[in-house]
Amino acid sequence: REGVRGYRMPSPEELTGVQRAAYVRSLFTRVAPHYDLANAFITGGRHRAWRRKTLKRALAHLSDRTDGRPIRGLDLCCGTGDYLFLLREILGQDARLVGLDFCEPMIRVAVERTRHAGAEAVWLRGDATDLSLFRDATFDLATVGFGLRNVIDLPAALREAARVLRPGGLFVSMELTRPERGPLRPVIFAYLRWLLPFLANLAKGGRDDYLWLRRSLETFPGIPGLSKLLESSGLEVLEVCRFGVGAVAGHIARRAE
Repeated sequence: REGVRGYRMPSPEELTGVQRAAYVRSLFTRVAPHYDLANAFITGGRHRAWRRKTLKRALAHLSDRTDGRPIRGLDLCCGTGDYLFLLREILGQDARLVGLDFCEPMIRVAVERTRHAGAEAVWLRGDATDLSLFRDATFDLATVGFGLRNVIDLPAALREAARVLRPGGLFVSMELTRPERGPLRPVIFAYLRWLLPFLANLAKGGRDDYLWLRRSLETFPGIPGLSKLLESSGLEVLEVCRFGVGAVAGHIARRAE
């Protein structure tokens, strides 16, 4: 990665701030057409079942404070809309749902899926670290699936998610995670380091693009670290669901009443 007169171009994991955000946006612009297929390869086709199980467990904790109005849900880093479509299926047609992502091509794919599915939703381009579009305590539920690793300022995003949730509202995330211990830990790391980029390439994504997934995972907090960040953002962690022999974790948290 040598540049002009010996200048070494920084690797993606060395980027910070605006440069890092621009890199991540360009990456997801490239993979948007094949994103759903790649997710199926990477998770062995299980990611939708994992989302469903985590969401159903979360909804059991949702206190009835809507006063008869439809539930309002926000899907952050919504990508092509998998979590939002699941929310629509489970919550019904009355729910008021918003999907937000900072990558325009991802939003376009989600909008096209909406047309085919006939599932009404509002799709917005925006940054999870700045939800100034929304007032405090707007939503009953906020979700994010496999997107937190790509957020430039994770504490800021979690604080914003807590701010836009009403008291008693739920935050539900699903994310790849580093196993802390156990006999399968080396196997999982080998999968993430070597097999994952290969599978992504089979799914018509660029191998180098999907190396970002491995790199971002190496710097992302594990289950205890993410739980602490949630708690420090004003969210009480209620449950952590583990999937894929410990390589995927679903956090269910609630904004304090």
